[in-house]
Amino acid sequence: MIGFVLAIITFNLIAFTINKKLTKNQFVHIWMFTIVLQMAFDIFLGYYHEAYWYFEWEINWGYFFAILLLIAPVNIIFLNFYPYQSLII
Repeated sequence: MIGFVLAIITFNLIAFTINKKLTKNQFVHIWMFTIVLQMAFDIFLGYYHEAYWYFEWEINWGYFFAILLLIAPVNIIFLNFYPYQSLII
């Protein structure tokens, strides 16, 4: 749990301090898109295909906080350093 909290703090600090290209509007859009897509995918797998909850039918609150506070800053860091102007080949 200590590692989880340290990862949340670290990735959020990196995402908000090393911003070069993204605007605040893009931050919000990336954050919301990440949360909505992850929740929709989990609902699809969980309820339609019964792919989760092998041992118990409880909500995993640690995973909920990971979606809200950890996955979105990682996407922001990735998109901040993505080379938009360079050629693929």
